[in-house]
Amino acid sequence: MAHQTSQVTGRPYSEKHEDGFVIREFSSKTSSFEFVWHRDKEDRYVQATHPTDWQFQLDNEYPQRLTENKLFIPRETYHRLIKGTGDLKVKIYKLWIANAKLVIAEHHASAIAVIVNYEVNWYHIRE
Repeated sequence: MAHQTSQVTGRPYSEKHEDGFVIREFSSKTSSFEFVWHRDKEDRYVQATHPTDWQFQLDNEYPQRLTENKLFIPRETYHRLIKGTGDLKVKIYKLWIANAKLVIAEHHASAIAVIVNYEVNWYHIRE
């Protein structure tokens, strides 16, 4: 998919879709006021691709620094970014995308995937 800029989407980031994740880039030139509380429709993991002092905050929790460790964001949970210095680049793994791929794989291969605590276990089905 083509690179989408903030001018196209009206959002405070540009994004590029990769296989299994999204790369989002936030400019240091963006006003802090544009980073608003919001919710997303799917569970996701977020991780910074580089050391940064930008922070992330879940509703009713203290802000935490974004790191290269994956941070889990439950669907429909309010959260926001807190601007730091320099630009920010993150990888976002939307879990519904992974589930959709599993359904396709399940259909084409004689197997079923069982997901428990985001761990995937495959079971082959006899025909």
